[in-house]
This record gives sequence, C-alpha cells and structure tokens, in this order.
Amino acid sequence: MDYLEVQPTIAKEAGRNTKEQKTAKTISMSLSFWALVQQIQTQKGFKDYKEAIYFGVYNTAKDLGIES
Repeated sequence: MDYLEVQPTIAKEAGRNTKEQKTAKTISMSLSFWALVQQIQTQKGFKDYKEAIYFGVYNTAKDLGIES
C-alpha cells in the first residue's frame, strides 16, 4: 500500500487529548519558591504541583482583571 493512500488516524483514535495544548517547559526557581508551591498544594489538597501553580496564576490573573 502506498503511503499516500493510507487514511489518517483521528487524534482521539490515536489516544491524544485534543482539548488541551501541552508544552514542555523547564522552570528554574529557588528552593523557597518550590516550598511555597508545596505548601499551597498541601493546604488546598491539590494532587500535584501543576495544580498549585495553575491556582496561583489563575487567581492572580483574576485579581488583575485579565481573566474572568
């Protein structure tokens, strides 16, 4: 079979999440920053550091009026 004749696989069929855009970034912050993130994570009951960082960024954006 010629590769030009093969039907494309839909992203959902391939097991990829199409609703979120994921990127790989490295965040270099001080140890005290990560300690604060861990405290937020523990106090709010988040499952991982990503949720704690999202919480901080989203709430700051709401306070600044750039997110509704």
